Amino acid sequence: MEKTIVEEKVTYIHKHEFYCDKCGKYLGITREYEDGYYEKIGEVDLKLYDLELSGNFCDDCKNRIGFQIEEALSKIGFKYPTKE
Repeated sequence: MEKTIVEEKVTYIHKHEFYCDKCGKYLGITREYEDGYYEKIGEVDLKLYDLELSGNFCDDCKNRIGFQIEEALSKIGFKYPTKE
């Protein structure tokens, strides 16, 4: 003898909406897979290496230039990485 048992299964669909961190513009939506992966729309990981500034500078000007570079990069969203 065979008996069929029907069980209800509830599943949740996780969707991720993305917006620009700078201006708030809507970028799109992605659906999360069962393994937890989802595409990240508009993700940018920009690192600047080997930039060079040449010249002859006194200590005060050299320090001021370094500060101005850090300040300018900070204004457009750069930050020091956090140690995890």
